[in-house]
Amino acid sequence: TENKNLIEIKKKRKIHEEKIQRKRKQGAQMIRLEILKRNEEAVTHKLAIKTLEKKEEEQILAFQAQRDESLRKKEEFEKEQEKKKKEIQKNLLATQAKHVDKQAQIYELKARRAEEESERK
Repeated sequence: TENKNLIEIKKKRKIHEEKIQRKRKQGAQMIRLEILKRNEEAVTHKLAIKTLEKKEEEQILAFQAQRDESLRKKEEFEKEQEKKKKEIQKNLLATQAKHVDKQAQIYELKARRAEEESERK
């Protein structure tokens, strides 16, 4: 019976140790699964951040392109206005020159007629 008791005790101890071993394996497996889950979450988070950063970068580039286009149009408009202004000034000067020439011709004609009139007398 003592022998039976020892065998029974050894059997119980073995069963107990196997149970402990299974619990350890299960615990280790749970820890591995938790680590995998956390790693997956971290990768997903990094991808979300990269996507957000890329979107922000695209928005910044789009804004800069829009601003550059706006500045280009403004400069083009100002150049066109300056060109029109110079054209108007050129036309005014040409008109004034014609007017001055016409006045000079009229004055010269009057002077000639006056001279001819004074020669006749």
